[in-house]
Amino acid sequence: MAKMTRRDGLPGAGCWLWLAAWLCLTAPGQADEEVLPEVDDEYQPGLVATYVSGTTTVERIDSDIAFDWGEGSPDARLAAGSFTATWAGNILLRQPGQYRWHAYVTGAIRVTLDGRDVLVGGSGGTKPRWISGKATALKFGEQPLKVSYRRTGERGRVMLFWSSEHFPLEPLPAHLLFLPRPRAELLAVEQGRRLAWSHRCHRCHARENEPEAPKGPDLSTVLIGSSPEALVNHIVDPTRSGSESRMPVLGITRNEATAIVGWLAAHQDKSELLSPLKLKPGDSEKVRTAGYETLMSVGCLACHKVNGIGGTAPESGPELTQVGRRRTMGWLWTWLKEPARLNRDHRMPVFQLTDTERLQLVVALSALGKPASREPLAVTSEQ
Repeated sequence: MAKMTRRDGLPGAGCWLWLAAWLCLTAPGQADEEVLPEVDDEYQPGLVATYVSGTTTVERIDSDIAFDWGEGSPDARLAAGSFTATWAGNILLRQPGQYRWHAYVTGAIRVTLDGRDVLVGGSGGTKPRWISGKATALKFGEQPLKVSYRRTGERGRVMLFWSSEHFPLEPLPAHLLFLPRPRAELLAVEQGRRLAWSHRCHRCHARENEPEAPKGPDLSTVLIGSSPEALVNHIVDPTRSGSESRMPVLGITRNEATAIVGWLAAHQDKSELLSPLKLKPGDSEKVRTAGYETLMSVGCLACHKVNGIGGTAPESGPELTQVGRRRTMGWLWTWLKEPARLNRDHRMPVFQLTDTERLQLVVALSALGKPASREPLAVTSEQ
């Protein structure tokens, strides 16, 4: 169950976020443009969540219902203590049949589907417990869903599950949940929250009840297998490493950046890079071509942008368009095989690649940003 627990309070958005959003939306030259994102009016994902604590009410969009708040607040805009939460939206049932609803909960919960209670119960103590409803016959199609929760003790937790004759017990899937009506203003706030979180604004600007943002990359090994000159350039102008770098422009001069890199070099941890496979003479072009195919097929572009393609989410990883200028083949090989050697706090998934596939990917990545006989990665949105 631990893997399904997510940090509480992430969707918090305060006055400073509203101010930032207002400034962006009223910037010069934007007056005649659409200020809210274009979305499909009929199928906006998520549920409208309404949290109430005392006299304060907060609305936001939650993608699913899987929270472990502990003794904390469910949202940075609410004080810690007792609260109620209500999620409303539609759920898409792909098959008719008998369905059962389940919850792992500390507190009280009620699940209503198309006006019928399908799960009622809870746990009054400090420890969560499983509760299950009776099997209910449901029709194919969209059904209105309402879930009500109330913290009844010091701790709060709720995770919603379902099962049916078609599948075993599983978490309620986020991709089957949709808003009851268009809420473009909530989507804009949610986008702003994700941007603030991914840029780690909360690391310096955290308020009461707001969780601390994750740390930046580990710098204790930042120069191993990397170009000191590229790091200096990145500190002076982060956009040289990628057009959408999250590194803030700090106004540091080149001499100051050089001094910082020198200090980092003097305090580096000792960590040896793994040795990649040897590339056979005359095979580089063939291996590189195979590496481009791997780059597009293994999932790299889901998180990383290369030549303007991929990596569109706010939580995306760094752009790879110029990675060959910054990293050696040994670094790339080690990062793909054992990323913890280079960053203890990494978020990099370790793909189950063969050594041959890893070499292909390393050769392709090492060519990005370097002069070549042809375009390093010819990829279009149609692909």
